[in-house]
Amino acid sequence: MSLYDRISPIYDLLSRSESRYRREALNMLDLKAGETLLEIGCGTGQTLLEAAPLLGENGLSLGLDLSAGMLVQARRKISASPGLGLALLRGSGLRLPLAARCCDALFMSFTLELFGLHEQHRLLAEARRVLKENGRLALVTLSAHEQTRVSDIYWSLHEIFPSAVDCRPINPAPLLAAAGFTVLRQEGHAMFGLPLAVLVASSGS
Repeated sequence: MSLYDRISPIYDLLSRSESRYRREALNMLDLKAGETLLEIGCGTGQTLLEAAPLLGENGLSLGLDLSAGMLVQARRKISASPGLGLALLRGSGLRLPLAARCCDALFMSFTLELFGLHEQHRLLAEARRVLKENGRLALVTLSAHEQTRVSDIYWSLHEIFPSAVDCRPINPAPLLAAAGFTVLRQEGHAMFGLPLAVLVASSGS
């Protein structure tokens, strides 16, 4: 987490190119007033702030991250936006500090692919545990479904600098199906030539 702690003060600037895809995934969730949203890997809390008005005064926008530095930045944003239902937790998506069936929706952006395959299955199992019946999960992820010259270069850099180039492109649909999710909608995009998947899935059958 030391890398994310170090870059947390400038993370919003570094991740600006990702914002349009996060907003697309958030729109796919179709959040309702009074619902509880959990974002795993909430970073500086930008998506939480965008979601909170949609959830209304009786809803909750809950963020979880392992990086203390990221949570410092998120708390600063939240403190500047009083009156919204926002809360933060420090912890791992592999063991969510939440009761079963407590969330209506769950959000992850450029987070699932930070984990190895076995951990991805564990994380999705935890996501399904905390989601209510027919809860929704939105993902933004680097996609391995399509191979491009840029993605080949990215993989080479990942092999050489795994700590800095830390995301591993994945094919999310089979992962979600194996965890008991049903993909409702999936869109493909490219960011700087890297294939992306933006999708929403249901925890019901």
